Amino acid sequence: MQAPARPGFNRDGRGGAVMSARIETVAEGLAGPARRPPAEPGIGPQMRQSPSRILPASCSQCNVRDMCLPAGLATDVMGPVDELVVGRRRIRRGDALVRVGDCFESLYAVRFGSLKSTLLLADGYDQVTGVHLPGEIVGFDGIAADRHACGVAALEYAEVCVIPYRRLEEVAAAVPVLQNNLRRIMSREIVREHSAMRLLASKRADERLAMFLLNFSQRLEARGYSRSEFLLRMTRAEIASFLGMSLETVSRSFSYLVHSGLLELDKKRLAILDFEGLRRVARVQSPDDEPDSWKDGCGDADRCGSVRVGAVPRPGWERHRLHDRR
Repeated sequence: MQAPARPGFNRDGRGGAVMSARIETVAEGLAGPARRPPAEPGIGPQMRQSPSRILPASCSQCNVRDMCLPAGLATDVMGPVDELVVGRRRIRRGDALVRVGDCFESLYAVRFGSLKSTLLLADGYDQVTGVHLPGEIVGFDGIAADRHACGVAALEYAEVCVIPYRRLEEVAAAVPVLQNNLRRIMSREIVREHSAMRLLASKRADERLAMFLLNFSQRLEARGYSRSEFLLRMTRAEIASFLGMSLETVSRSFSYLVHSGLLELDKKRLAILDFEGLRRVARVQSPDDEPDSWKDGCGDADRCGSVRVGAVPRPGWERHRLHDRR
């Protein structure tokens, strides 16, 4: 008759491995499952990368290629363009892509997410000078002096393609269509800056905000997103800085547009309910009159980015005079 095995040992008496395994199992049960860092909203494990990590990139496979440098390029010339992009860089909200004074080496094409550009003023204040969406390129400010005059930071989790400028010049010289696209993108940036200057110089506070929202809505629509409902990633302070207004005036202007039935606002979620009413407030007569009306294939320089201000009275202007030009 065979003696019963002692707990933790197998029948031949060699129970070291079995006992060790049992101890490990009990220890895991007491400690619980291995703790993992909490997931960020909308960011899967594969997207949790260090901002400095460079990922492989391919223009031919990009969803926003038709709004970026490769727009209109034939398949047989995509090879050199794919080699042009050295990689992709992911940036968390609030992190800087470039800082004022950084050496200029590359341009950056926004692949997803949104960025803001800022200018450091003499008093140390960061003035927001631009908002950049997928398909747009940032970094042109560094070409003149080989140093960046503006800083660029992420408004949300974003990804950019890194394009070394010297290599871009070489490839563009060999691919005329690419060179034309580069010139068109530079021209678009100039037109956008002129539109922003005109907006600050000739619009009242609620008109500026209405024009800004129409502009932002139109740019989202050109990228396949909803034009009537979206998340406004900029804070009220950033919007005030961009529009040259005080924070209190931005809040009053939003309240005016909401109470007028033109908008719905729930924290960062914004819904435009009445586009025609918003255009009347902004004093523009049609969608083509809005700034940044550049779309794919637009070659009409007189229409792209132009603003024709009509004598359209804004509703309730007698009661809501917002003359803040700060």
